Amino acid sequence: MTNKYSRLLGKISLSHPFKVLAVSVLLGAGVSPAWCGKPMLTVGIYIEGLDYEQLMRLRDNFGKYGFNRFLNEGVVVPAIDYGTSLDAIASTALAVTGASPSVNGIHSSQVYDPMLRIKRPVLSDSEYIGNYTTETYSPRNLLTSTVSDEAKIAGAGVGYVYSVATSPEMAILLGGHAADGAIWLNMDKGTWASSTFYPEIPVNITTRNRLTPLSMRLDTLSWVPLWDGAVYNDLPEHLTHYPFRYVFGRLDEDRYQKFAASPLGGEETVKIANDLITTQSLGTHSGQDAINVGLSALPYEYAKSPDTRFELQDTYLRLDRAVASLIATAEKQAGKDNCLFYIVSTPPSSTSRRDDPKYKIPYGEFSVKKAMSLLNLYLMAVYGNGEWVTASDGEHFYLNRETAKEHNISLRELRREAASFLNRMSGVRQAYSLDVIIEGDAGPRPQELKRNTPADADFDVLLTLRPGWELVDDYNYPVASTSKGKERNENSVKVERPTTPYAPAMFLAPSVVSSTLSTPADARSVAPTVARLMRIRAPNGADLPPLAFPDSKSSNQK
Repeated sequence: MTNKYSRLLGKISLSHPFKVLAVSVLLGAGVSPAWCGKPMLTVGIYIEGLDYEQLMRLRDNFGKYGFNRFLNEGVVVPAIDYGTSLDAIASTALAVTGASPSVNGIHSSQVYDPMLRIKRPVLSDSEYIGNYTTETYSPRNLLTSTVSDEAKIAGAGVGYVYSVATSPEMAILLGGHAADGAIWLNMDKGTWASSTFYPEIPVNITTRNRLTPLSMRLDTLSWVPLWDGAVYNDLPEHLTHYPFRYVFGRLDEDRYQKFAASPLGGEETVKIANDLITTQSLGTHSGQDAINVGLSALPYEYAKSPDTRFELQDTYLRLDRAVASLIATAEKQAGKDNCLFYIVSTPPSSTSRRDDPKYKIPYGEFSVKKAMSLLNLYLMAVYGNGEWVTASDGEHFYLNRETAKEHNISLRELRREAASFLNRMSGVRQAYSLDVIIEGDAGPRPQELKRNTPADADFDVLLTLRPGWELVDDYNYPVASTSKGKERNENSVKVERPTTPYAPAMFLAPSVVSSTLSTPADARSVAPTVARLMRIRAPNGADLPPLAFPDSKSSNQK
């Protein structure tokens, strides 16, 4: 107890029971957040594509203070269920709000603009300019509050909230509407950037951009294995003898994207987060502070070979070091007993690169441009001449509402007819009209698909391919003519490899008892769980209770 309160109690002439009550009242008034069970600093780590099985396979290769700290001392949820396959941005929005896409408004990283007939980032907002970037983003299209928002509200604006990620969408979702700053990597210049939607860009970000910008250092960096190849688990012998090496030279126009997709991008992100913790004195203010960090555990999309096992294991080892660094910095700043840490992962992507043709795995090619043309010809034969299909990315098809209106055709009928035709195309696993999805009659998990699709979604037909088929988006990425002939854009080709919509989550705080939840848990429970551990209210769109696990040292350990 502080001298201030000791002197005050010494002046109170009370019997012992009443003095004990007085002590409780004074401490409950807020001598220190730690006394009332509230963490002074919350660190949220959001990792795209983290796989629980891979985590357990590499557990013995990790240090003591990263992932193993969570696995040994925290609450582990091996399977958080997102309902259906969502991209990383939609999954993150669900995790931070506790609300499904039909409620929070974010069902995809991209939305279709029918006026311009192009897709644009779901969080793009021309009303706000960028700091250290020409990109224009804001969280206004996120329709519900987030855990970060509720933390800011609970502290009446006294606490500080920051987020940092290489992706602007990820940084903004993690920051929410009320953050002091959301920081991301500008892929054009390599500067750390933000949006004027937020009140400030921290001084350490400005200093880093001016004195040690990534553009000055990037061509000196390289990604090579942390250890000798023989140390890694279950690698083919040829991989152990020929370790990978990736560089990011000045002449490579995609070098910032390649850097950000590598674990070196994650390490740079963590350095920024650690700087924010120390320079902004997070965890030492009278209110609760929070920082959220976005990282990736996905296979390296720019790998030289489809077999990325070596790179992936190294990614996990580097992530382990990054997590340990965040924990160490936060606990040094705020004190071990005053910190809450949690890791939330989003499911891996359902697309990948095709296996080497020498293995003769069956496959086919689904051309987006060809599918659009055939669908348009079919609809012309049924309803008359006109432009019936305006755009597609292979997964979503967008129909022309003006043409439908001119021919007096209802959108519902047009969607049904389009889905029926697409279902008969080679390589198509299933195509659903938006109306069937909203009515809860589509797919193996119809209610989950309905929940993850806003009623006013921008697409008209949702399509999935058969496993192994290549999606060739030659509509949005046209074939280019080169000296070697016509070549496809690498971004245009994806291979369907269905995955379950599950990902792990872990929670670490002084109050929680080490345990593992054996059954899958709804992803909408993550935000209420974090809110409960922070002792704040859940986001306003969350409609599920927190996860049930022992969060008191007096509870019986499982």
